[in-house]
Amino acid sequence: MNKLPDYHCKPKIRLQKPISLQLPNNHPPAPLRPYEFHELSPNELKRNSQLVYDPITQSNSVVGGPRFSGDFECGNLGQVFLTGPKEYEIHLLPDPNESQTTQWFFFKVENLEPGEYAFTIVGFYRQCNLHWKGSKAAVYSENASKSGIGWQRIGENLNYYKFKGGKFPEWAFFFTFNVVEKDTMYFAHAYPYTYTDLNNFLQKLSSSSECKVSTLCKTFGDIPVPAVFWDADKQKCVDVSNLYEKRRVTHEAPEIRVEDISEFSEALVEILRAWKESGKPSSKSLPPGISHNSKPVIIIAARTHPGETNSSFAMEGLMTILFGNSQLGQRLRQNFSWLLIPMVNPDGVICGFYRPSLAGYDVNRVWQSPDPTTSPVAYNILNLLESLRRTRPLLFFLDFHGHTAACNSFVYGFMNEENNDLYSAERVFPLLMTKYSPLFSNEMCSFLKQKQYEGTMRVVIRRRFLVLFAYTLEMSYGGCDFGPRRNSQFTPGDYRSVGEATAYAIGDLLLSPSSLAAKEAMLLLPPPEAPPRDEININAQISISGEARESRPGFFNFSAADLTAQQPRQVNLVLKQMVRDNNVL
Repeated sequence: MNKLPDYHCKPKIRLQKPISLQLPNNHPPAPLRPYEFHELSPNELKRNSQLVYDPITQSNSVVGGPRFSGDFECGNLGQVFLTGPKEYEIHLLPDPNESQTTQWFFFKVENLEPGEYAFTIVGFYRQCNLHWKGSKAAVYSENASKSGIGWQRIGENLNYYKFKGGKFPEWAFFFTFNVVEKDTMYFAHAYPYTYTDLNNFLQKLSSSSECKVSTLCKTFGDIPVPAVFWDADKQKCVDVSNLYEKRRVTHEAPEIRVEDISEFSEALVEILRAWKESGKPSSKSLPPGISHNSKPVIIIAARTHPGETNSSFAMEGLMTILFGNSQLGQRLRQNFSWLLIPMVNPDGVICGFYRPSLAGYDVNRVWQSPDPTTSPVAYNILNLLESLRRTRPLLFFLDFHGHTAACNSFVYGFMNEENNDLYSAERVFPLLMTKYSPLFSNEMCSFLKQKQYEGTMRVVIRRRFLVLFAYTLEMSYGGCDFGPRRNSQFTPGDYRSVGEATAYAIGDLLLSPSSLAAKEAMLLLPPPEAPPRDEININAQISISGEARESRPGFFNFSAADLTAQQPRQVNLVLKQMVRDNNVL
């Protein structure tokens, strides 16, 4: 369709129909099993069809048939055609950018009579997907909700195929499902998490903890951007608007020279040594030329891409631990300030986009030089960090994302092949994540050359502010293909658990005395030699001794003696498993 409905790119109009479907908080896991996909012939693609829903008129033309709608918050629904008995071809609205990056769908169907239905959802821009592994649509049934069941993964006879070619090819997703008794159902690409859901969560957390929410700025669509800044020195949350000047600043990404990184890495070693000796960094151990009188800052962000709803559930998990009453939460608040941006792209979330902002930009590609008008969130985050760095070291950065083509959870980091210390230090955090999450795969973590990611949030913040640890944490839209959750699809609870594990891993990385000696030893180990590409042979082995008693979760205790460099290209890392007790984190 060439013409788009008026509400499509107007977040304030969308918010007149808010939606929250987080309850019941009971989301049954579904198995992952592969499907054989097949292309359709030209004759199969040319089916007789009848228009039954148009978002321009918002009318359903078949009296007594299913009633489609998608004009609510986060919804994405274009025209719908009837192609056979209980068979529907459902088109999506395009993202407001040149490449029309549609992948997210979320719509409501009322008056579904009993029987088998076949849905073909059309408009996807990506060929790669997890449907071939068995990733199904997320579906909410009002009938099931009365029995205490929330979102489910349903669908059979899955197929994913090219629907049309041309400059902007489109793919289609086909599945069938059964309705037992008359029902109203919602269908989505993944478990929805709306702007309303976020505000509900923040309000609940603020009423039961020390978390207090302020507004970073307003979006291009005039929507407030929630932010939380926990000030470890004041031991309370402060309004972020009081932390920086709202003035026009030209942001240009600086070139980082090898000698700059070398000075940075030497400071890193000194910081870790200071923490080992005193339990906290001293101003003498911080990078030269900057007077840091306040505790270090950890920066966590989510929902840069609006269709990646799993990132919001992970942020919930992390914030619940951080502002909870556990010993870990208290220590994290005592030792670090926290800047939390739980929804970087509210406009895109509210309008049901998959990837861009309201201005049509990929928000994770504008960070080198964000425009204050069209990219106000990135612009104001950089201004805020510029102000914070004057008095505080910016220590750790992580942004949560969702991945459409890979299973499990994993991180993207920096290669740092030119620097021995950073090369080793970068790999500690993902290793620690494997201790706390059976959904996290250390083998899938990538430490990349950053040329093609120069405009991303992670790269710009790392380089501009010399952040010691910087990661993008990816979570699959599908599920897990290894370990105890092998061949099962993720649920909202799984994504929250990844966020919780992130909090534990950060605590272990930065606070656990038992791990600091090992980190320092790892920093001093050289990276593998660089032989010709076809001769590279890096062999990392992990052996675990001991056993956990009383079925309690174990943790890995590092010591410098456990690390031995036997050959230039082979390091054996031995992790001694111990039982977690009340004295740890």
